[in-house]
Amino acid sequence: MISVKLVSEPGVGTIATGVAKAYADLITIAGYDGGTGASPLSSVKYAGCPWELGLVETQQALVANGLRHKIRLQVDGGLKTGLDIIKAAILGAESFGFGTGPMVALGCKYLRICHLNNCATGVATQDDKLRKNHYHGLPFKVTNYFEFIARETRELMAQLGVKRLVDLIGRTDLLKELDGFTAKQQKLDLGKLLETAEPHPGKALYCTENNPPFDNGVLNAQLLQQAKPYVDEKQSKTFWFDIRNTDRSVGASLSGYIAQTHGDQGLAGDPIVAHFSGTAGQSFGVWNAGGVELHLTGDANDYVGKGMAGGLLAIRPPVGSAFRSHEASIIGNTCLYGATGGRLYAAGRAGERFAVRNSGAITRGGRHRRQRLRIYDRRHRLRARKNRRQLWRRDDRRLCLCPG
Repeated sequence: MISVKLVSEPGVGTIATGVAKAYADLITIAGYDGGTGASPLSSVKYAGCPWELGLVETQQALVANGLRHKIRLQVDGGLKTGLDIIKAAILGAESFGFGTGPMVALGCKYLRICHLNNCATGVATQDDKLRKNHYHGLPFKVTNYFEFIARETRELMAQLGVKRLVDLIGRTDLLKELDGFTAKQQKLDLGKLLETAEPHPGKALYCTENNPPFDNGVLNAQLLQQAKPYVDEKQSKTFWFDIRNTDRSVGASLSGYIAQTHGDQGLAGDPIVAHFSGTAGQSFGVWNAGGVELHLTGDANDYVGKGMAGGLLAIRPPVGSAFRSHEASIIGNTCLYGATGGRLYAAGRAGERFAVRNSGAITRGGRHRRQRLRIYDRRHRLRARKNRRQLWRRDDRRLCLCPG
C-alpha cells in the first residue's frame, strides 16, 4: 500500500488530487493538533490547520475530479473520542489515525522529549534502565481505550440511525452549525464545511475500487524471474541490466523470495550478483537479503538500502567521469533507514537523514549532509570522508568513527 501524508493547509485538496492521480492507495490528512514529540517547536506551534478544514477540502476536490472512489482517505491530528470519528466520517474520512491517545494509555506524560532518549516514562527511549524502572504500559490498556472508542462510535451511529460507518461519509446534512458565544465566533461562516459534495454518476463518496499504477515493476520482476532457478538450487549467478529512474524498489522481490525460501541470510554463501548501469529510482536495494549483491554504475535516488538485512550494495560513478566523485551526490535522502545488516558502499555524497535509523548495516561513503546516524543501535565501524556537521547524534552501544 502506498500511503501519502499531507498537512492540513489551504490548497491541500489540489495536492491530494495529484497524489491520487499518481496512484497512491491512501491519503492521510494531518491536522495541526497532533502530539508529535520530535518536531521542531516552530512546526508544533505554527505549521498546519485544523484537520476539519483540510479534510473537507480534500474530500470535495477528490469528488469533483471523480477520484474519491479510487483512494482511501484518512485523518489524524488530535482524534481522541468516538465523537471525533463520527465528525471525521461525516466530513469525508473512512480511516482514522490515533497516536497521542494510545501513547497516554501506555503511560506517556506528553513531555515532548521523544528525540532526546531520556523519556521519563520509558516509552520513547532505548535506555534499558528507563524502560525497566519507569515503563508500566500494558497492551490491555490500549485495547480498552479503543474498545470504548468503538462503543461510543456505535452508540452515536445508533442515535443518528446509521448502521454502517461508510454510510456516514459525506453526510454533512447531519452536522449543524452552532451559534458562536463571542462576537468573532458569530461572524464565522462555516457554510463551506457543510457543503455536500455531489459524486459523478455511478461513483461513491468513499473508496470502492483499487487504484492500480501503470508501473508494474518490470525490472524487479525480470530480475526475480532470471535469478529464481539459481536461488532454488542455491547457485551463485551474475546478471547485467540497464536501469532507469522509473525502476523503483529493484531487488525487493528477489530478496523476498530468498527470505521465503532459504531465510534472509540463507544465500549468503552463494550470492546472486546483479550489475546495473544508469540511474536507479526510489528504494534501490530495499530489504536487501543476505546473498544479494547489487552493483550500480551511475547514481540512485532516495531510500537506498531501506530496511536491508544483508548482502551488498555498491554504487559508483561511470568510469572516466570528469567530476570528482566525493564532490558529487550519488545517492539521495534517507538511505539505510531501518537497515539491520549488510554493507553499503557509495563513491560520492549522500543526502539528508543518512542512516538515520540504522541498526546494524556497515557503510562507507563520501560527505553526508546534516542529520546523519541520529539513532545507531549496534557496535560497528563506519568510515567517511569530511562531514560539515556532526555525523551522529546518539549512539546506543558505541560507534567507532574512523577517518576515510
